[in-house]
Amino acid sequence: MGGRALASLLVSNKDKDQAMNVRPEIIVLDPAQASALSAMTFPAYRHLLNLQPQCRHLIEPDLRIIQPVVLAAIAFGQPVAMALLELPTDDHSRPELLSLYVAKLARRHGVATYLLAAVEQYLFRRGHRELLTVYMTGKPGIEYFEKALAKRNWQPPEQRMITVRFVLETLMQADWINKYKPRPGYTIGAWSDVSTAEMEALRASNANAATPWIAPDLAPWLHDANGYEPHTSIAIYYRDEIVGWLINHALDNQTVRYTCSFIRPDLAKVGGILAGYVESFARSRKAGFVEGMFVTPLRHPAMIRFAERWFGPWSSFVGQTRGSGKALSEASILAAKAVAFAFPQSTQAPTVKN
Repeated sequence: MGGRALASLLVSNKDKDQAMNVRPEIIVLDPAQASALSAMTFPAYRHLLNLQPQCRHLIEPDLRIIQPVVLAAIAFGQPVAMALLELPTDDHSRPELLSLYVAKLARRHGVATYLLAAVEQYLFRRGHRELLTVYMTGKPGIEYFEKALAKRNWQPPEQRMITVRFVLETLMQADWINKYKPRPGYTIGAWSDVSTAEMEALRASNANAATPWIAPDLAPWLHDANGYEPHTSIAIYYRDEIVGWLINHALDNQTVRYTCSFIRPDLAKVGGILAGYVESFARSRKAGFVEGMFVTPLRHPAMIRFAERWFGPWSSFVGQTRGSGKALSEASILAAKAVAFAFPQSTQAPTVKN
């Protein structure tokens, strides 16, 4: 991908007289090419750039295996945008767009829309009929990413989760941290120490209740089935029975996500879940984690209020997770228009080979 630096070729889009329409070349990168562009995707996904079948998150080895694919847009011999895709290795999952990045000097020229169209065509030609994406608000460039989705007629983004990030050392200075300890009758243990008999008793307790007391999407066996962070995930006991849990996942070596927390509803007002969080936070710091992330679906308004009250004042970031998708068909994958770049008339765009 040789040639003069992009900065010397792209000039202000105010230079209308020297502008011309350019169609960047779209290439599928090999591992060496993809790895060379690691700055064009999120740190949590950079291990995928070796393009080997693997789990999406490096720190969670038991998750399903996916096949990474990287497409890049090349103009003037330089990569101006990169898309990282996740292709399923099973028969029931769907492809997902993990990241889409446009180089700073190439932004606001329609490059993202152009590359997104190429991604759609690439997948359709390989037999895929739907493409999904999930992303987080509150980050630079999200507005333009959503505009590109809209231009390509993706479904309107739907809010899915509330995400709160915090530095553990900062949160541990909150005035409530030292107020919540396990009350008489309560104990806290590692989730990894929960026995088969205890898990069977938990399932039976829920199944045999007149009204099942575990929220269906917060059942612990849904969140630990594909692995979990063993040092920080905990079980909360009351009179020797499991009544609550925090099931966590490591996103990287410094960040732990508090994925699923729950306590039996009749015990929710006595601070049991807060005592569980205090214990899990302490274990997180001991395990070497620096940052924490709390997530909850929007369909749990009580948990949103919980996060706002107990974590919000100490957070470094609050945002939403949104999702969108597009059905892929012959009609829906029509190519995007040529991208208008402004550059000196004397410049010749070199041919780029894969």
